[in-house]
Amino acid sequence: MHSRSRFGSAGEALAAEYLERKGYRVLERNVRMPVGELDLVCEAPRPTRFWRKRELVFVEVKTRTSAAFGRPEESVTRTKQQHLIRASQAYVAAHPALRGLPYRIDVIAITWRNNEEPEVVHIPNAVGDI
Repeated sequence: MHSRSRFGSAGEALAAEYLERKGYRVLERNVRMPVGELDLVCEAPRPTRFWRKRELVFVEVKTRTSAAFGRPEESVTRTKQQHLIRASQAYVAAHPALRGLPYRIDVIAITWRNNEEPEVVHIPNAVGDI
């Protein structure tokens, strides 16, 4: 694996840890569907113990070393959003037990500068209604 792949993998691992600390449950990582890849597939935390409804969250992780070429989240273009929508729909279709559950697509943008703590920005429902 070359350094860019390792950097991206490190960003995805950091994003998974971040989400788990927030109460999300990571179900799968790096899921390849015929129409695209899903970085993280999670279950959102339930706001109260009485609310039993599950919600799936598909997470796109973007990691950069600086904002020289724009913030990481800006790289989730309209075309990328369409790929994420198709991949999330394919994932739900391939898992009959998940059909009918609400789901959304979030973005986690990480800026990881040398010798600094990474900056993690979580953008829920970044791709909008699906």
